[in-house]
Amino acid sequence: MLASNGLNNYLGFGSQSNTIPSVCRRAFLGNGPGRAAERMISCMSAHGYRGYVTYQPADRYWAFQGIETGIFVLLAAALVAVPVIVLHRRGA
Repeated sequence: MLASNGLNNYLGFGSQSNTIPSVCRRAFLGNGPGRAAERMISCMSAHGYRGYVTYQPADRYWAFQGIETGIFVLLAAALVAVPVIVLHRRGA
C-alpha cells in the first residue's frame, strides 16, 4: 500500500497529505488494484476536483527539438569554454 504522501505524489498532487480527500484515498487504496484509477477519478470529480491536459500540436515538434538542441549546444560550448579560458589565463 502507498502512504498518503506517496499516493499524492503518484497522482501528481505534490507532497501535501491533505490534498486528496480521505474518502478518495480509501477508494484508491481499498478493494484491490483493479480499476483504482477510475475509482479515484470519479471520486475526485464528485468532490469538485477537475483535471485538464495541455499539449502542444504535433507541427511544433521540430521547432521544440531545434530550441532544445540549441540550448544544449550552448551549454556544452560554455562547459568547454570555461575551463579553456581558465587554463589559458593561468599560463602553463
